[in-house]
Amino acid sequence: RLFQRQARRFPMLERPTEFGAYVLRGHGQLRVYLSGADRVGGKLRGEVRDRVVADVGRGFAPVAHGHNHNFMFDRKPGDRMWTTEESVNDVGGTVAPSLTDVQAWRMMREHFGLQGAWVTNGLDTARYTAEDFDRLSAWP
Repeated sequence: RLFQRQARRFPMLERPTEFGAYVLRGHGQLRVYLSGADRVGGKLRGEVRDRVVADVGRGFAPVAHGHNHNFMFDRKPGDRMWTTEESVNDVGGTVAPSLTDVQAWRMMREHFGLQGAWVTNGLDTARYTAEDFDRLSAWP
């Protein structure tokens, strides 16, 4: 549903974009904080993270951080998707986390107890546990 929400805002085939979302549970509620923009490459917004940290302090469990790795067709060096000569044939869409993803998840686990992470391309979704974060590669 999160991917569909972002795709309604920005058609993924014509203009691929990324979103980030935090999913929390507590007090009989499910809270979802969604952050997305008209860009490739997600930025973890501080305002959203601050709300998550506050909710965790009120007893909500940070179940997962989810985001998408979109497919990017018709890439050209220098385009809005930061395409280089080396990456022009990479159409993306993998559900494997990037080095940066894993580093961010580890920091979220330490900072507010993130329990898991999801990466979707709109067709498939990979789910990782906080224990998986240590088995995955990350920036040093």
